[in-house]
Amino acid sequence: MYLELYPDIIFIINFGIDFILLLLHKMVCKRSTSTGRLLLAATTGGLIAAIVGIFPWMNVFIRFLIMNIASSVIMLLIAYGRASGVEFIRRLISLYLLTYFLGGFINSIYYHSNFRIKLIRLGSLISSNLTWKAVVLCVAIAFLAFIFGLWLFRMVNSKRYHTLDTELILGDMKVSTKGLVDTGNCLYDPVFRKPVIIIEMMLLMDLMPAEQYQRLLALKNLIADNDQESDNYELVDTLPFKLRFIPYHSVGRQNGILLGLVLDKVLVRQGKDAICNEKVTAAIYDDMLSTCNDYHVILHKELL
Repeated sequence: MYLELYPDIIFIINFGIDFILLLLHKMVCKRSTSTGRLLLAATTGGLIAAIVGIFPWMNVFIRFLIMNIASSVIMLLIAYGRASGVEFIRRLISLYLLTYFLGGFINSIYYHSNFRIKLIRLGSLISSNLTWKAVVLCVAIAFLAFIFGLWLFRMVNSKRYHTLDTELILGDMKVSTKGLVDTGNCLYDPVFRKPVIIIEMMLLMDLMPAEQYQRLLALKNLIADNDQESDNYELVDTLPFKLRFIPYHSVGRQNGILLGLVLDKVLVRQGKDAICNEKVTAAIYDDMLSTCNDYHVILHKELL
């Protein structure tokens, strides 16, 4: 028996479907990642499908493991990076659910409507009147238009859906700002296992007297310089509030320590409702969290 395969067609189809699935996953689950990472993840999924398609005699069970499990895991790791076990399982299950519903929706349209006949006629028309270069150009223009539309939609709706009015309270001082709802924030206090938010250093100028701010800044600089021999860590005893040391991992730096300040209260407003959390540890970040100055706090999902 003669079997003719087209790996390029397999790649293009799977790349398109994988990219749509990852975009939907990002929008529905409100994940934080870049379009470039989604494109790379979809490309990887398409390549895996094309490679598996070259070997049609492959064992069914092995094919299932590669296409339905290994491919999904790899794409999620590329799209969002590493996560805790429970969080990663949630991402995987949500991707499977989206795949199930999207696949059922496409099959319903294709097999239970006239779309299949129109698609065949359209394919015959295109193959007889258009060159491959024209087809590729049309697909590229449609793809860019889709990306632009998605970017415009997210830009218009980002503030409403992802930032919330946030109030930080320390003693008798308080400051009102904007907090980003980021499900990728997985920081926890290593001792008490409580969720940790991230705040910009400049907010502390409105939360404490200038003298205390300068002492806290000096202590933070010591941590950044890894000055283990200095006796200036006695500054901790001179500050009237509790401090924490928060370990973290990030891209480009394997590990590090963030200085954390225990706030008396963090008030998060969602419409007419407000959520009040007491004794919240806030990791201090030197630079701006948003290049557009849209928010100055990164909230933790467990505080909501």
